[in-house]
Amino acid sequence: MEYGEKVTQANKKQLFSIYLSSGIVSICGIVYQVLYGAVGSYLFGDGVLFYSITIGLFLMGMGIGASLSERIHNRLISTFVQIEYLIALIGGLSTLGAFYTLAQFGTEVSQLYLYLVITLTGALTGLELPILIRKAEEIGEESRKSVARVLLSDYGFSLIGAVGFACFYGHGLDSLRRLSLSPSLMFLLLYSSRLNSDEKSTTPENTK
Repeated sequence: MEYGEKVTQANKKQLFSIYLSSGIVSICGIVYQVLYGAVGSYLFGDGVLFYSITIGLFLMGMGIGASLSERIHNRLISTFVQIEYLIALIGGLSTLGAFYTLAQFGTEVSQLYLYLVITLTGALTGLELPILIRKAEEIGEESRKSVARVLLSDYGFSLIGAVGFACFYGHGLDSLRRLSLSPSLMFLLLYSSRLNSDEKSTTPENTK
């Protein structure tokens, strides 16, 4: 009984980390959508059009990523952390790349580059939520609860991302370039080591 209680408490901590991670993923996604929209509007004008394209491409990418997530079978959290590294890298270099391609190759190439970055970031983001849901189920959470709670965290924290970006990051393009890496890097510093250790503790070899 004592061992079972300890396992239960450990699982609860893991589940809390997963749901909180889902919320932080949502913040990152919102921040990058606003970032891409702001950069595109600044470089190419017509802010309404570019924000609309950004949202559409990002959501389309999320759908593609969600469909690809079914091919991931093992090491869910390790894969999740690797995806976060990729998002941080792509997002951090995106604004520099947009300026560079515009200066070197012109408007059409720069727009195409930014469209590809938006779609790729959306696809990577779309990979993350199914992985977190499956990890929660693997730990022992019921399917209906894991889906509901991951989505609750995702949708709820999106407001924090949107308002936070407007309040703290939305004061000029220099701020966007300087802070574009911060959401994903903050997540990695807080959770990568903890979640990886959690994954090791819940593998079949360790739970037998």
